[in-house]
Amino acid sequence: MRLALLAALTTGFAFADTAGAAIISGGAGNGSAPLNNTAPANDPGFNRVGTVGTNGTGVYLGDGWVLTASHVNGKNIFVVDGVEHHIIPGTGHNLLNPDNSPTDLYLFKVALPGDSPLQGMDLLEIAMSGPTINNVGVFIGTGLTQAQQQALTWYVVNTPDGLQWHTTDPGGQRSIVTGFQWSDQREKRWAEMRISELNHVHDISGATVYGFATRFDMSNGFGNAAVYDSGSPLFLPDGQNGWVLAGIAHAVLGFENQPAQTTMHGNLTFWSDLSIYRDQILAVIPEPTTLLLLTGAVPLLFRRRN
Repeated sequence: MRLALLAALTTGFAFADTAGAAIISGGAGNGSAPLNNTAPANDPGFNRVGTVGTNGTGVYLGDGWVLTASHVNGKNIFVVDGVEHHIIPGTGHNLLNPDNSPTDLYLFKVALPGDSPLQGMDLLEIAMSGPTINNVGVFIGTGLTQAQQQALTWYVVNTPDGLQWHTTDPGGQRSIVTGFQWSDQREKRWAEMRISELNHVHDISGATVYGFATRFDMSNGFGNAAVYDSGSPLFLPDGQNGWVLAGIAHAVLGFENQPAQTTMHGNLTFWSDLSIYRDQILAVIPEPTTLLLLTGAVPLLFRRRN
């Protein structure tokens, strides 16, 4: 079945163009979806992720800076573990593509209150090069959760008027597809993701984004994004027992006439490739070597950002 851009992750599943909320966990290969609502054992940054505005997610880069998707509404507040972090006026940056056209990435700085869980966090390392097929990473988001732990079954019939989806078996020639319905609840969760496609280019709310895609694959335990996951981070291993920030979630791609508020086996999540935008981000945020000079810290303390 052909995939098409369904929805940005900031709105309901409207078969439009952007991505929104909760993570649909990948499952354990048995048709079920784990909760994954606490940090994974090898944690790339669970405590850095929070909600942005009314309908998105963001990731804390360090030194007060937050990265999210531009199409998220209300990009003036970042909430992590119940603590509100308000934007410092005049710090918002809409990032650009290499040709200076607008892209769907937004960087802003927040003030850290005394009780902020972000206090003392180092700067994140941003990927210097794009991913490769079959790279496996960790996605952390704050979107809608699945409505059930056990996957449901749909029966899909190819007709002259397009694909028709049924919840009971109509018999005859049809395809069987499994997936989840979305609940109306948001929760911070994580899922493993595997890079499945490279060189994706999509128009997201009038902005061009260059990136890659991951595929929802329950049989192998890989997840997918949902509404309100726009701005969520994807971390990939750095090859040295650490992590780099490799992508930001923007949209989901699903099947023709796929029922609203669902994620199906084979759907895609579309990510910006942050290696393309790394130089712009670092032009705003001090690199570790810059911080080293400003603080006079011992070099060994700054071997990596995490």
